[in-house]
Amino acid sequence: MVGNPALAAVNISPLNLYFSVFVTILTIPLIWAINISCLLMLLAGGIIMAIYSVAPTKPYATKLLGYGYKQPLIALILFTVEVIGLVFSVRAFTGLDVPLVGSSVVGLPAGLAPGGVNVSINVAAAFGWPFFLAIAIVVLCVVARLYHGKIAKTIINTLPTPPTPPANDSLTS
Repeated sequence: MVGNPALAAVNISPLNLYFSVFVTILTIPLIWAINISCLLMLLAGGIIMAIYSVAPTKPYATKLLGYGYKQPLIALILFTVEVIGLVFSVRAFTGLDVPLVGSSVVGLPAGLAPGGVNVSINVAAAFGWPFFLAIAIVVLCVVARLYHGKIAKTIINTLPTPPTPPANDSLTS
């Protein structure tokens, strides 16, 4: 949020970007494309992890897990790079020192303020619960990858062995 009342608002998640200035919603095509790719990667990873969780002892389970656990990790890394890149690009192009987390008072640079006017704006930034939920999901996926061998061995060892049919002493009676 920029200002009080809000002159501008930015709400970023791995799946959506909301950026408005003076009640006008702005769309940045590159960030929109990154958000759509993160959404598709999370969807694919979620479906693959669900299939893996149903049959972790199948021969193809290791390949499913090897692909599925990486998708939330890649989406989280892309989102983090997107947020840091957005903050640094605002600093580079406008000279505004926008905080990544926390609140501060941002003053407009002399080149942007008309007639030498000093303008200061309250700016607040924070990560919301979806970001921390994404971190928890990434941790769970990595733990699933690390413990796959132990889980598969445990499941295989607990399955009952099928009974062997009795041997016939002679084929002709």
